Amino acid sequence: MAPGRDPKRATRRVDSQTTRIGRATMSVARLFVCAALLGLASCHSIGPTTLGRDHFDYNEAISASWKEQLLLNMVRLRYGDAPVFLDVASVIAQYNVVAQVGVNAPSADRPSSVSQGSATALYADKPTITFQPRTGQQLTKTLLTPIPLTSLFQLVQAGWPVELMLATTVRTLNGIPASENADRHDPNPAFRRAVAAIARVTELGASSVRRENDKTLYTLQSEDLNDETRAAIAELRAALDLDPATNDYQIVQSRLPTEKGQIAIGTAAVIEVLNLFSSQFEVPADHVARGWTYATVDHPSEDVGGRPIIVVHAGASLPDHVFCSTRERNSWFWIDEGDYRSKRAFSFLVMLLALVESGGVGPVVTIGAG
Repeated sequence: MAPGRDPKRATRRVDSQTTRIGRATMSVARLFVCAALLGLASCHSIGPTTLGRDHFDYNEAISASWKEQLLLNMVRLRYGDAPVFLDVASVIAQYNVVAQVGVNAPSADRPSSVSQGSATALYADKPTITFQPRTGQQLTKTLLTPIPLTSLFQLVQAGWPVELMLATTVRTLNGIPASENADRHDPNPAFRRAVAAIARVTELGASSVRRENDKTLYTLQSEDLNDETRAAIAELRAALDLDPATNDYQIVQSRLPTEKGQIAIGTAAVIEVLNLFSSQFEVPADHVARGWTYATVDHPSEDVGGRPIIVVHAGASLPDHVFCSTRERNSWFWIDEGDYRSKRAFSFLVMLLALVESGGVGPVVTIGAG
């Protein structure tokens, strides 16, 4: 031992260094335990936890975008503009969770260094949405092709009001025109009586629609009739000039029947229906004064209840509760949440477009999470 050195003090210094290393080792051990737990957590898939949320969130978002796009295109038609459909083709949602742990521990040659640890967790949500414009034959088929009768009667069987559908989608009913002019601003009373008669018989449960041998048949009830039902059926036969000798009538897509026992229905194209609905929208008075659009028609296509089929409001700002809204030419257009009949009419248009576009592929949502 060198002269002047205290052996006990040297021993205490070594013990102190050993204690610090021991404590550092324990800290490092704790960090490694935390790192192991963090690693185990990061290995657990987050996919199942996002399924419910993503399912409903994307469902709601796509539904809202469809409604807003349809309302916007109807407003554009009201202003003489061309509709543009940009469909959601696919949605790819990718989630990433990355965990990093770092440790700086004391070593034998640096016993006095301080133990340091770090942990980082990164979460990334990176959705990719693909849009497909509807053009060419697809757009022509959607907007300009007459609505198939099968689509209409699918809606009838689903419980949609017969009166709403016939008053808005039919040009002629057994040769009776819906209006005296092309824009349907002058409703034909005979057509309205025929539609009301069909609606009344349907309401009484005295009619049905079925497919038989590639034919669509409209059948009137013939047994166990009370006076009210018998009178309603008689009114229907008179309104459409139907043969009273039969109860089964073949429905054909035509302007006029070609033989006895037929009900000929000439349907409108989707763009005509959209124009009919949009003609009832409210518009700002200054837009009419500037010649941007025409004044709201008063009104061509009121339903039998005496009100417009759909009420769309216009204004500088939105109220608190709206069913659907869009903004065009510095003005808001919206359907009030409390207006059930307008909501039902608008939802009918959404369903009609979906049926006319049968054969297309809807948006594909792919969620990669792990």
